[in-house]
Amino acid sequence: LGQHIDFSQVESAVRFVEPLVLDAVANGRDAGPAGLDSLTAAPHGVYRAAGAARYVAIAVERAEQWRALRAVVAPALDAFADARFDALEARRADRAAIDEALAAWCAQRDAFWIERALAEGGVPASVVQRMSDLHRDPQLAHRGFFVTLRHHEVGPMRFDGLATRFSAKRVALHRAAPALGQDAERVLGELLGYSPGEIRSMQEAGVLE
Repeated sequence: LGQHIDFSQVESAVRFVEPLVLDAVANGRDAGPAGLDSLTAAPHGVYRAAGAARYVAIAVERAEQWRALRAVVAPALDAFADARFDALEARRADRAAIDEALAAWCAQRDAFWIERALAEGGVPASVVQRMSDLHRDPQLAHRGFFVTLRHHEVGPMRFDGLATRFSAKRVALHRAAPALGQDAERVLGELLGYSPGEIRSMQEAGVLE
């Protein structure tokens, strides 16, 4: 059943920026655009890889992830081998230089190779995938995310499924989006109460085209 919900988006979302609001109110500091920067990870960004418009996202939060990153990309980050860079604060302080070195390393390598090498080493990393890549993604395939449905005009097609799964609703999608006018007769007859003769008259008059 449908329902109407009147809910303020600002008031429901402001809790996600509460620390920034508190900082502005209590300390008079206004937060600027963060870009790809993070308060909890360094390096943290999206880096260009080899090939046309290929990128990989990398985020390093903990000391063991940082050490794993250095091991995989060595000697690109050897300049930051000092143990003090195990601390997030030290990496954030030199994040521009770290990003420059990491970007140069990524630019020479395939994005999927980078993702695999870093992930296997324990570093959070992911290729920025194109739509064509997503249809071959093993995790999405494992979850059965894409659903094949028969479209009225073009036949079987793959459609995005729902990211959320519900215990009481096993089949999330059961029908492709209708073509223009595909359900006109059913809507007019079953829902609006027009007789078959009236619908036929509309068709003959070109009203339903």
